[in-house]
Amino acid sequence: MLLLHPIIQGVSIALALSALLLGLQRVRSLHLQQQVRFRRNVHVRLGMVAVGGLLIGAGVGLAMTRYAWGRSFMTMGHGVGGMITLSLFLVGGATGWILYRKPKKRSWLPAVHGVANAAGVLSALHQVSTGIEVYRTFATGL
Repeated sequence: MLLLHPIIQGVSIALALSALLLGLQRVRSLHLQQQVRFRRNVHVRLGMVAVGGLLIGAGVGLAMTRYAWGRSFMTMGHGVGGMITLSLFLVGGATGWILYRKPKKRSWLPAVHGVANAAGVLSALHQVSTGIEVYRTFATGL
């Protein structure tokens, strides 16, 4: 049961990383004048599933800690870091939704979208290391 949260988050982080790599194709084509194909619909779908999965995983993590240990946010900053990570992805997801639903030439919104999501991926990767510490400390007692 305690592994449900890290499994959901791990899959979601992998999807977010894939969406980030596809987004880098867009940066290469726009700003580096390289001939690369940007698979926009795949990028959008991966991003939406990743953000949705991260939301679900965060909810599962909060519920698990409350159920298993009686309260949430007791995990050495891991929970707070998760909320920061999730906030970055929510900004990235919201800006991505606007970019997808109302496509037109823009300057600052794609930058906000890319920076928020890239920072979210970096933060999520850091969360993996703190999550391992949480699991070792609270779940296994090591």
